[in-house]
Amino acid sequence: MGMKKKVNILLSTYNGEKYIEQQLNSLLAQTYENIDIYIRDDNSKDHTIGIIERIIKENKTEKQIYILDNHHQNLGYPDCFWELLDKCQEADYYSFCDQDDYWEPEKIEKAVGMLESLHTPGLFFHAYEICDEKLNCNYVYTYPKKTIEVNDMLFWVFAQGFSLVLNKELKELVQKTMPKGKQLPHDIWCLWVAYINGQIVFTDEVLAKYRRYEGAVTTTHGSLFTKVKGAFANELFGNRLREFQYRFDLLLDLYGTNMKTETKNALTIYSTRNHGFLAYIKKVFYGKRIMPSVMGEIVFRIAFLFGKI
Repeated sequence: MGMKKKVNILLSTYNGEKYIEQQLNSLLAQTYENIDIYIRDDNSKDHTIGIIERIIKENKTEKQIYILDNHHQNLGYPDCFWELLDKCQEADYYSFCDQDDYWEPEKIEKAVGMLESLHTPGLFFHAYEICDEKLNCNYVYTYPKKTIEVNDMLFWVFAQGFSLVLNKELKELVQKTMPKGKQLPHDIWCLWVAYINGQIVFTDEVLAKYRRYEGAVTTTHGSLFTKVKGAFANELFGNRLREFQYRFDLLLDLYGTNMKTETKNALTIYSTRNHGFLAYIKKVFYGKRIMPSVMGEIVFRIAFLFGKI
């Protein structure tokens, strides 16, 4: 048998000394062998780099770990991930990784197995456990539908960055248009580019533990109170919906001629290109559900009613 295709794991770190060893050990324990791990530290002030360097010295596996030169820069999220995607060596598959989670040993094996059957730009994601600081499972998140529709894509991030694996074809497409410096999350952009130009595959098998704790760099899946409070602050009284509009405008500019009619119509409704009373009615009474929870749906519809987008 020939050598398996190369997988690059792209790990961004920042003051991650508390959990980085456990996460790195879970990457080195992957059953899939042909893996290179690229780490870009965002100018940590703790012992993160020292721990990584020790693990590199102690590594007995065939997997390689590389620390990218950060030029003493703190890029912040999400540009730290864009930099990793831009600076790593070429591979067949690319997987984003957070510093404080834990991957099940078969994660990469399962991802490659599903992506290998695709002949288009492809993206894989999986179910995961939402855990506390000690990795005790609070509940399991899995995508609740059999297929992905454009209304699911609009305002709901249904797959977190650490669960994504991209094939080479998708990576090259994403790399051509990745909006560095514009604060557009890498996971959201990859999902959209895959949805418009290729194919998204997923499994309800749990392949990672997603650690949630105070001080985490990325946050999601909080309590109901936290979600409701955040929704009111951002959608009703903040300007986050304008960020969505920027995203939709950019997608229409780049891929408008390649989109399915349904996708283009949905993006146009909520873009800055849609004005007037008829446009207002279309936004408020859009015919499909756009959020997974009833409360989320209500908050967004009220925001549309008050002209927040």
